[in-house]
Amino acid sequence: MPLSLIFTMKKILKLSEKSYIYVCGMRGVKRALITVIILLILQAPVFSKEFQTITVKKEKLYLFSKIPAFVIPKNSVIISSKLMGFVKGLKVDVGDRVKKGEVLLEIESKSIKEKIKQVKANLENASFNYHKIKKLYKEGVVPKRSFVAAKSAYEQAKAALKDVKTLVSYSIIRSPITGYVSKKFIQNGDLAAPSEPLIAVEGTDTYQIQANIANNLFPYILKMEKIPVVIGNRKIYGKLQYIQKSEDPISHTHLAKILIPKKDYIHPGEFAIVLIKKNPINAIIISKKAIIERGGVRGVFVVGKDNRVHFRMLRLGEKTDGKYVVLSGLNAGERVILNPPYYIVNNLEVK
Repeated sequence: MPLSLIFTMKKILKLSEKSYIYVCGMRGVKRALITVIILLILQAPVFSKEFQTITVKKEKLYLFSKIPAFVIPKNSVIISSKLMGFVKGLKVDVGDRVKKGEVLLEIESKSIKEKIKQVKANLENASFNYHKIKKLYKEGVVPKRSFVAAKSAYEQAKAALKDVKTLVSYSIIRSPITGYVSKKFIQNGDLAAPSEPLIAVEGTDTYQIQANIANNLFPYILKMEKIPVVIGNRKIYGKLQYIQKSEDPISHTHLAKILIPKKDYIHPGEFAIVLIKKNPINAIIISKKAIIERGGVRGVFVVGKDNRVHFRMLRLGEKTDGKYVVLSGLNAGERVILNPPYYIVNNLEVK
């Protein structure tokens, strides 16, 4: 123990005990003295400590730009009617899950019913006339042109009935995909018109990420086979499905869609971050385990040539894989302490 420390401790012990007793009692005197002794020992610069150190060096590092994005379903449809009629039998509500081919609602149209009756009546007449003319034609009573005309009318009547049946199928609205109902534009009893939206369904089988890529990052994303995407605290990898070649004149970005694997924890509308890999740089990289904060300032404890440590403030750049890019404050070849303890102070000697 150095003489300066012993002298300081003796001065403290020689202080009047009466004043300490007056303030905090005899027990308080002992506690205060013990505390002072411990602090002096910890701050003594001549004690040697063993710490894990690393040598700072320049490394080749790929930096990633973070692009905000969100999750959307790959398949989404807005279902509309092809007929004019009243909505009946609406079977679903927003949030309901539906399967491909499941009936969602029906359209009741009086004009279709009347047309079906008329077409069936025309078909019966055309059929009766055709078979009658056919028999007479075989007997040689009527000319061929009469038989051809009757046959043509019969074929047209059958085609008209087929068209009407197609219209009837349009009155039953089915889901074209498996998913869930995201929007509902009508209620039972509402009048549906052709091309007006009825129900929106979003698929749940496949999701993709939609992002607007800045023009300066456009060349980089084209080179990436696997694109890292962060959703919540999880990182997954997707594949570029589509990117708009032309630049938006207002935002100077390119719309991109990235196909991602199906996961139970991914839901449409979630916020995501797309990581775009840029060209590598040579920079001083330091592990976050070496960084400590003192008085609101982040830095490291650097071991000097005399094996004494000194706190050094750093200016840090991007963080990737648990490491920081050091913009200023460190030079290649310097040693820093890993996982510095809370009691480490300047001028402490290390082994």
